[in-house]
Amino acid sequence: MIADQRIFDVAKFGIYLGRFVAGDTWRINRTYTQTSSAGTIATMYWTVKTDPTLPDASAIFQRVITAGQTASGQITDANAADGSITLYFIALKTQTALLTPGQEYYYDVQGVTSTGAVYTFESGTIVAQQGVTTADS
Repeated sequence: MIADQRIFDVAKFGIYLGRFVAGDTWRINRTYTQTSSAGTIATMYWTVKTDPTLPDASAIFQRVITAGQTASGQITDANAADGSITLYFIALKTQTALLTPGQEYYYDVQGVTSTGAVYTFESGTIVAQQGVTTADS
């Protein structure tokens, strides 16, 4: 993906996501810029949990993406020239419906290089809102 060997060391912590409705399909778009040396980002993870210390197997949901487009999203641009990575994640309505409106959940976005190094790009909290319309067809 990212040919030049840099680390994304300008992580964003303490982000609050509160404009999502539980039971809706969610899409988050992100662009991160790298600033120093590392490896090629091959896989990205968006994980949402009730407690950040829980294992990933206990997550409310986890979306995993690569350069190939899937229902989970896609890494859309890994630009070695300007050192940036652009991506999007999609959480399906069946996943977001597991969130209780008003309750705080923890999330992070991590990338894993082709050599297995792990980098956290972003972390924070999500508080889903209660929807009004319940139609889904």
